[in-house]
Amino acid sequence: MALSELVLMTDHSSTEGSREMLVAAARTLTGREPVQLDARHFMSGGSGRIEADGDRLRLEGGGVVVTTDTVLVYEIPPHRRRDFEDCQRLLRVHGARSLGTDGQAWQAATEEDRTVECFVSDGIAHMPTIAFSRPTAEEAAEAWARPAIGMGGHDVFHVTSRTQLVAAARHYATMGADWLISRDAANFTPDGRRHQYRVAVLDLAAESGGVVFKVNVHPMFGTDRGLETVAVPYVAAHLPPRPDPLPRPPALGRPRAVRLGTPGVRGCRPGTPLGGPYRWRRPATASGPPGCKDDS
Repeated sequence: MALSELVLMTDHSSTEGSREMLVAAARTLTGREPVQLDARHFMSGGSGRIEADGDRLRLEGGGVVVTTDTVLVYEIPPHRRRDFEDCQRLLRVHGARSLGTDGQAWQAATEEDRTVECFVSDGIAHMPTIAFSRPTAEEAAEAWARPAIGMGGHDVFHVTSRTQLVAAARHYATMGADWLISRDAANFTPDGRRHQYRVAVLDLAAESGGVVFKVNVHPMFGTDRGLETVAVPYVAAHLPPRPDPLPRPPALGRPRAVRLGTPGVRGCRPGTPLGGPYRWRRPATASGPPGCKDDS
């Protein structure tokens, strides 16, 4: 069977910057470039197509056509994720190997008022949080204000005074955004900086007493050695197990199969492609190294 392509589907208008690290991780693991598809073609109103193709699926979008069984979905901006749900459903229906096809899980992680509801209903310890829907400044202690849907960054405020609270409320009113206030989690990094612990929807875990602040759809790559410690394992989770390319060593004294050109085997012609011919030979004896037949 032909080697399956690894498809990396991201929103190419996103400025988050994770795509390049995922490409590097895919190259590290497979030795090849992934096929990149712009997720916007597969959102509501887009021209992208997903169809069954035997035991795989065929994706077509933006002039790119690829047949695969593995689709790595990433870097879909929060405000576009509802438009991406039909694509997730089709990937799931056609059996794509992917960690990004659960639209309901994405909703629960993306729409943070729903996240809090899930925490409450499932008994998950979390920082006390109040969700507001289009509140006035009058409705809004040390806390964090953040939009119900968004990337964070400049839209997240550390609130320690009423003045800051009013400013945050006005900011969200201008955006027309629902928002939340959460008590500070009182976590600190070793150098004394505040750290609000976030968990990926794929890896719900606890820290500093088991209290969760929020959930992210994707693991974060912006950490120390993010390529090796996060991106590579994340890509590897999408790949099938790799078969052992070498035969198992037999018991001493019995014939064994050796692939011509195998590095480190004396007397064998170098350069034989992986999956090349096998030849029987016996182990080395005191009289000298074993022979190795050359098919050329």
